[in-house]
Amino acid sequence: MKKKIKHKILEIYYDKWHKASKTKGKHNLTLGDLNLTIEEVYDKIKLKKNIVDEIIDILEIEGFISINNYPNKIYFITEKGRKAYLEKTILNKIWYRNKEFWKFILPFTIGLLGLLNSIYQWLIIK
Repeated sequence: MKKKIKHKILEIYYDKWHKASKTKGKHNLTLGDLNLTIEEVYDKIKLKKNIVDEIIDILEIEGFISINNYPNKIYFITEKGRKAYLEKTILNKIWYRNKEFWKFILPFTIGLLGLLNSIYQWLIIK
């Protein structure tokens, strides 16, 4: 569930960046244009504040979000965060969407089914 919340938070910051870049252009943005208070994120996510704070801290550590402490705390999405949002990097880490998981489990399952079929055929013959 936290991965979906991480993606939702990235979506909120990406939407703010996208709207600001449309009006001013991507290269003319200032931190004031990207200003998104933490209360606005709380309102959009509708979860407990400590959970949202924890997830935002994780996103900052991973480099998806950056914080500018001067003069107020301003959270904004980084280029890595925009790329992660657009490519759905965080959502693809969910087990059933992870290609690496299926690369492992499908051959294993097919081999196991083949073995069970062989054992069944062997028992029928005897």
